[in-house]
Amino acid sequence: MVRRNVYKLPDGMTYQEAAVSEPLGTAIHCIRRSGILPGDTAVVLGSGPLGLMIARLAYLKGARVILSGEITEERKRVASKFGVSEFIDILEITDAKARVEMVKKLTDGERGWMWLSKQPVSHPHGRKPSRWCARPDGRFPRRVQGWHHDYG
Repeated sequence: MVRRNVYKLPDGMTYQEAAVSEPLGTAIHCIRRSGILPGDTAVVLGSGPLGLMIARLAYLKGARVILSGEITEERKRVASKFGVSEFIDILEITDAKARVEMVKKLTDGERGWMWLSKQPVSHPHGRKPSRWCARPDGRFPRRVQGWHHDYG
């Protein structure tokens, strides 16, 4: 283990609180890089803990949030509490192009929307949907990844 990657927990911080600090930092980084504004639509790719954190922060910034991922009842319950009202279940809609078409239908006529993803640019699950999702005006949505380093 590299010494610079090890941190002493502050007094009073529990292990549970420390465990979520790294993914929360990544989610905050993603939202800061997005430039998201009230009224924007954010399509969050991934419904695990990090995706849910990104969704919540996007909602708190005033965005409409669409969550795409493996939508279990528990994740849907948590995401709904976090402000998500629209879901795309990748287990039901298995074709990535079909998911992009669903996003296009859900966002028809709205101002800017963006993909918020934890996948690095070089990862095909993060890259392919971005190529297929030109908006009706011909522009592509902003795509922001949550990683602290761009590996593309």
